[in-house]
Amino acid sequence: MFIATLVIRFPAVKVAELIQENVLSGMHWQSVSGTVFDAYIEGLVLSLQNNRELYIEDLELDTSLPAVLTGQISSVLNASSQDSFINGKIKLGLNGWSLSDLSGEIKLANLYTVIPELELLEARGDLNISAPSLSGDYHALPNSGFVTITINGLQLGVIIDRQHFGTYTLSVSTNEYAAYIAELDTLYNESLFIIEGDGLYNPTDKTINFKGQAWVSENTPDEIKGLLSLLGEIRDGRVLIDWQQAM
Repeated sequence: MFIATLVIRFPAVKVAELIQENVLSGMHWQSVSGTVFDAYIEGLVLSLQNNRELYIEDLELDTSLPAVLTGQISSVLNASSQDSFINGKIKLGLNGWSLSDLSGEIKLANLYTVIPELELLEARGDLNISAPSLSGDYHALPNSGFVTITINGLQLGVIIDRQHFGTYTLSVSTNEYAAYIAELDTLYNESLFIIEGDGLYNPTDKTINFKGQAWVSENTPDEIKGLLSLLGEIRDGRVLIDWQQAM
């Protein structure tokens, strides 16, 4: 009974320090409170590659006791930062991690430290994320799962200010060859810039391939219409896209 009480009351900050020392050395925080089973982290920063950072203002973790007793951390997570939030379930084991029932909404502006190119484009809009399941090894991209990302009210201020391009959906899954397969669609016909196609990312040679097409509506401003010529040759009002980029 004494040992069980110690486990239940084990400070969350000690667990955070163990994760920092053994798994995520680039993890930092302003404060950690609660126990291993009801942790609250404020000001969490995760250092990523190429000097990029992911900032989470508030993170709550409600952890399952039976999972801990089997050597895993299984938690319900609620993360928020300014006007953004993500909810879901997370499992951390000796051989990797998994996420399930993940959903949330993220402001593009809150991702500037993760994807600096978004700030250069003055990108605005909302990302809605839905992922029934994702899993992978530590220090690596997910190697199993499916995620759908919807971009609502996309704006690119560097091209034209205060003008929505449209709403887009990106579905990404992994296959048995550890490649990432993506499908990009425009949700509404009234969008000013319409794009659709299929993409493939190969982690082995670190290349992205995308094939698709793009066109604009009749009332699209000239500033946005000009994007078509940057994507390829315009034929019958549409551009056929065949793009490859090394990461």
